[in-house]
Amino acid sequence: MKIVPSDYNILVVDDIVSNIMLLKAILKRYNYNIDSASSGEQAIEIIKNKVPDLILLDVMMPGMSGYDVVEYIRKDLDLQEVQIIMLTALNSNEDIIKGFAIGANDFVSKPFNHEVLLKRMEFQLSIIASRRIIEQQAQELRNTIKTRDKLYSVIAHDLRSPLATCKMIMNFVMDQQIPNEKVSDDLKEMLENVNLITEDAYTLFDNLLKWTKTQTGQLKRVVQEVNANEIVEGSISMLELIAQNKNIKLNVSYTEDDITLKTDIDMNKTVFRNLVSNAIKFSDEGSTINVLIEADENNVYYSVIDQGTGMNESKVNKILSGTVDFSNLGTKDEEGSGLGLILAKEFVERNGGEMSIVSKEGEGSTFKFYLPR
Repeated sequence: MKIVPSDYNILVVDDIVSNIMLLKAILKRYNYNIDSASSGEQAIEIIKNKVPDLILLDVMMPGMSGYDVVEYIRKDLDLQEVQIIMLTALNSNEDIIKGFAIGANDFVSKPFNHEVLLKRMEFQLSIIASRRIIEQQAQELRNTIKTRDKLYSVIAHDLRSPLATCKMIMNFVMDQQIPNEKVSDDLKEMLENVNLITEDAYTLFDNLLKWTKTQTGQLKRVVQEVNANEIVEGSISMLELIAQNKNIKLNVSYTEDDITLKTDIDMNKTVFRNLVSNAIKFSDEGSTINVLIEADENNVYYSVIDQGTGMNESKVNKILSGTVDFSNLGTKDEEGSGLGLILAKEFVERNGGEMSIVSKEGEGSTFKFYLPR
């Protein structure tokens, strides 16, 4: 890493004036910014007003020794990023170990070789340069995250509401069973397609927002006691129209009428909506999707079983590892990013459960998960 000397402030501390003059003469030749102090006490006062990048510090001084100065800098001033090279005529291992123990970064023996000293300085300053780069990149990242969060906030408040309104309007229109004599077959097909597109767009948008919140720690879990059967039936009822458009039958069965558990209701609904909509998307027309709910005294067990296109082992592993880097088209060219399945797995785990997938290409998939009661 190339060091630009004029970017760094050097403090020279020595009780012998001729030593200070010699070091200044050497360093000014390379355009370093230099301050000097003739005692440890004077050095501390300078550091309090102007923190240097690097200190060339004599060990043997009257009053505060170099060791005392290092300890004061590290402990009392709590300056850990200032690099300190100690200049000393003491060469015993004990003296060097003591210096490193209290916070010195390097030692140069007196009388010193100018080139050696400069190389030692360059090495310590390269550490500072690396820190500056890291801090600059960290600040850029913080600014990017701040901008991103603002964007998510705008999307959540300004786009979600109108999209939800469009979705409700289209659902209402399609529920009206418009007579054939009032609209042509082509127009009816267009309305059906718009309804599906709106539903998919809202689901993708909602998943994206929730997934983003989980990654940024903004999505909080709210636990309530609920009826597991009612959550499933409520979630599936919203998808029946989409299933009907592909002539797909949704079968829901459960072993008990009153299966209760404590969970986050919204997360639970999101899990089922994503699993069932995924099954619809990748199932052939005229097929059946079975949803089964079972329970014991500790857990509630769910299964979503389709007869669709299935997945290979690689895609299953990507979902289970939380990787969002693949997309597939459904049996009627519906787009799928895999995000809904990853979000479902995330929400299951956030509620103390675990999800598994058994799938084979051309034969369908079975998604199973359990939640503690």
